[in-house]
Amino acid sequence: MSHALSIRPATAPVGPAALTGGRAPAAAHTPAGPPRIVAHRGGALLAPENTMAAFRAGLAAGARTLECDVRLTRDGHLAVHHDDTITRMAAPTSVRTRGRVADLTRAQLEQVELRGGHRIPFLEDVLALAGAAGASVYIEVKVAAAAEPVARMIREMRTGEAAHAGDAVISFHPDALQVVGRILPDVDRSYLVHWTRRAAFDVIESVGARWLGARIDGIRAGAVTEAHRRGLRVNVWTVNSHRQLSRALASGADTVTTDDPHWAARRLGLGSAAH
Repeated sequence: MSHALSIRPATAPVGPAALTGGRAPAAAHTPAGPPRIVAHRGGALLAPENTMAAFRAGLAAGARTLECDVRLTRDGHLAVHHDDTITRMAAPTSVRTRGRVADLTRAQLEQVELRGGHRIPFLEDVLALAGAAGASVYIEVKVAAAAEPVARMIREMRTGEAAHAGDAVISFHPDALQVVGRILPDVDRSYLVHWTRRAAFDVIESVGARWLGARIDGIRAGAVTEAHRRGLRVNVWTVNSHRQLSRALASGADTVTTDDPHWAARRLGLGSAAH
């Protein structure tokens, strides 16, 4: 049986953003409580990534936040798929095994059989599932052109009191985050980086984001402390080993993205990924 890691103070779940006119918040952020667990691609070690089976497995493991990747189809739909092509995930027996998501229509993608007999879902499917479970969603915009339709879909589907609480749009593309901010200023945005260089903070401030999303093995010493001093929250990805989880805790990260939320919760001694 795995022993729980000792937990240093991190952040409580974050509510609606209340962003401030293109500037990062000035007030310092003080973490309180263990990090929240985010199910990467639904829980990619629990079921094939970015499938409805993975998202259901992530929720069943207790995750209250799901992460998914979104790409724009040729006819303007939002496919939940990480790669720019279907090659890696398509089953050998699929009627279509190759092709770029951007070059295919929704109808064509719906014909694609993924490994294990799964199908490519669309963003509305994931939002509906999360909404029914009371869970939040981190939506990674893989291409800047998808930013506006993603924001509009969130606005259409996530309605009601505190509908956006915990939701976030995340991206490596600053222009995508800027577009989302204009349409949905109350939804958190996270700038993704492989390395926590100081220039990242300038980008975050310029687009008015509130989160830094850093690769766990690319965090420089003191980066999370600096982010908190600036009033930002920090998510680290993708945490799948004891060493990486220990590093995430030591860094002071607010949320931890993992392919196995059940494992992460057990290691943290939470009993479930819910937090």
